Amino acid sequence: MSLLFSRCNSIVTVKKNKRHMAEVNASPLKHFVTAKKKINGIFEQLGAYIQESATFLEDTYRNAELDPVTTEEQVLDVKGYLSKVRGISEVLARRHMK
Repeated sequence: MSLLFSRCNSIVTVKKNKRHMAEVNASPLKHFVTAKKKINGIFEQLGAYIQESATFLEDTYRNAELDPVTTEEQVLDVKGYLSKVRGISEVLARRHMK
């Protein structure tokens, strides 16, 4: 069985965006600051996700009514991940990156 994809032969002209041009000519420091903000946001979301996961795992581990879904070792592993992510976030939050 083969698939046939038709190609669109239309030509599209695009005007240059002034904002895009400004970003291309931005200084390396501006690129670094923008990237640092995005990375901080990612680690913030990751920390919140890990915190939620750790709370869930701890609650299920302590609940005697549930079958053993997780072990204490797994709960401690996830809490360890949370401390590592927080450590990375602290380093990224520093004003001077030395």
